[in-house]
Amino acid sequence: PGDLSLVGFDDTSFSRFSVPRITTIRQGSERLGERAAQILLDALDGSPAVHEVVPFQLIERESVA
Repeated sequence: PGDLSLVGFDDTSFSRFSVPRITTIRQGSERLGERAAQILLDALDGSPAVHEVVPFQLIERESVA
């Protein structure tokens, strides 16, 4: 901290309890998996490819400079 920022992903328990606590990106993993499966099934049925932005939340903790 101070010279370097560290950002993790998925807001694991490690990021919450490490010292310093790690800034992380949280996303709805269950919803993401459901949507990915639906897109795959649609593609197998011949639907065109889609582009989607996954909503996320930045959880800022002590690991940012």
